[in-house]
Amino acid sequence: MAEHKKVVMFPSRDPKDLEQMACPGCGFTIFVQVWKLLFMPGIISPTGKDTTSPIGPMYMCANPECGKISKPFELVREKPKTEDAG
Repeated sequence: MAEHKKVVMFPSRDPKDLEQMACPGCGFTIFVQVWKLLFMPGIISPTGKDTTSPIGPMYMCANPECGKISKPFELVREKPKTEDAG
């Protein structure tokens, strides 16, 4: 008979118990992933040809009035608001 392997299941997490990441500029909690492109002229490029160099990923605040670009570790951790039962 074939031997069965044990499957280890991770405990489920309720999304309402997790921390949200918020923009340090305005507190908005929706982001867009963006990349910055740097131009490298051929004279300093290792290939001798003009090229672009991507820097990222970075996260831009999706609030149209803010648009702050942050690295992931610069975002503010924010506990979700819970409703009081009382």
